[in-house]
Amino acid sequence: MENLKSLLDQRFFLLTRQGMKSLDFSRVILEDLGSCSDVLTNIADNIVRKEERLFKARGHVVDVSFLNNNSLYASVQLKKLRISCEYTHVDANGGASVAHMYPSFVNRAGNANAPRNYTLEWNIPAGIKAYIVFHILGGRRVQNDNATTTPGYGADNAFLICQIDGEDGQFMLPLPNLYDDGRICFGAPFVRKETIQECVENDLDSFYSTTWNSDLMTDEKKSKVKKLIRFKTSDNSQLPPVLPGVGMKGLLTTVGNTEFEDFPFMTNLNQGGGRNG
Repeated sequence: MENLKSLLDQRFFLLTRQGMKSLDFSRVILEDLGSCSDVLTNIADNIVRKEERLFKARGHVVDVSFLNNNSLYASVQLKKLRISCEYTHVDANGGASVAHMYPSFVNRAGNANAPRNYTLEWNIPAGIKAYIVFHILGGRRVQNDNATTTPGYGADNAFLICQIDGEDGQFMLPLPNLYDDGRICFGAPFVRKETIQECVENDLDSFYSTTWNSDLMTDEKKSKVKKLIRFKTSDNSQLPPVLPGVGMKGLLTTVGNTEFEDFPFMTNLNQGGGRNG
């Protein structure tokens, strides 16, 4: 250490294209980081390996981020949402240009006086990239006191995150069943499967088959969803969003989560617009 200090106390000169430069190491601070083995292990434990287009699940391309704690993120870019719930009808008067309906996310199944639920597919509008991301735990896990194990992989969280072309950051659709950090209140239990592909396929099936309800719905979301998700009453065809002056971001909500930087589609935490799927 003393030899290094005496070396750094010397004056160095650099020959550059712009002329000779003087290099002063006297202000360099040496910090003890521990053993080389511990430091390298810590660095390795924080490396995230991202693999694009690793496999397909139900026709969707799946990207994966492998973490070093025996877990991973698997993301799918969604082209549509299947929205099964009660819808509110709006007549072609009072300012509405065409009779239409929007999801009210009320589920009153079994009530004879309740309007019938619809299951409609809403195509993600141009300019929005929507991703469902599963946090999946891998390996074999002890199931009970008898030390039996369940093999394979199982999710413990899912997220629904959007990016808007030309906008920084991440966003949330104005939907119920979504927490403020983008996590999905999934409803159906996660099931462990033998492979990552089977795990993602099972969870995608659950996502598309589960009926939406009004849990975690807010007044702000209600005011936005009626402008974003609209269908013509006459034939159930999708209508374009009614955009506010600020554009599409006015119908979505900014969301932030420290986990996002490890998501497979993220290239820079401060930039929107991941790769096109």
